[in-house]
Amino acid sequence: MQVGCVYALRAGFRNGVTWPVKMFGIIATILLGGALFPQFWEIFKRKEVVGLSITFIIVDMLGGVFSAASLGFAPPPLDAFAASAYLIVVFFEVLILLLAAILNPIAYYRRHRANANGTIKEIETADKIASSKETVVHLESNRNNSTDSSHERVHWF
Repeated sequence: MQVGCVYALRAGFRNGVTWPVKMFGIIATILLGGALFPQFWEIFKRKEVVGLSITFIIVDMLGGVFSAASLGFAPPPLDAFAASAYLIVVFFEVLILLLAAILNPIAYYRRHRANANGTIKEIETADKIASSKETVVHLESNRNNSTDSSHERVHWF
């Protein structure tokens, strides 16, 4: 499919039709910008940056910086869609690094205070695992006690 799109875009470009190329640039920019929103949702829920390698974020951000800088060496005109895609990624990754620098120490001290008081807040996933184990045990005990299992339906979600 991708190869077909490339040949179709080239044929259109040779005939002076440029809007499909711009459309692909806009779609790519939107998808790149939206790709980091799940991480921002996790940051919002947990009030800290977890699950990311800071080294990876820095390397990826530098890749975006150097890719955007390389557009300055290309012949005019400047490819605004490519530059915007690179700079959006750089912006969001700088934002993640800033949030890690601000929120992670706050979360560390919050956990430290909770441990000092003897109360540890359980992580959401641990609660889900525990409740799903209880559900499985409950369903298995019902199945063993039931005389007619043809009418039983297991609802996991």
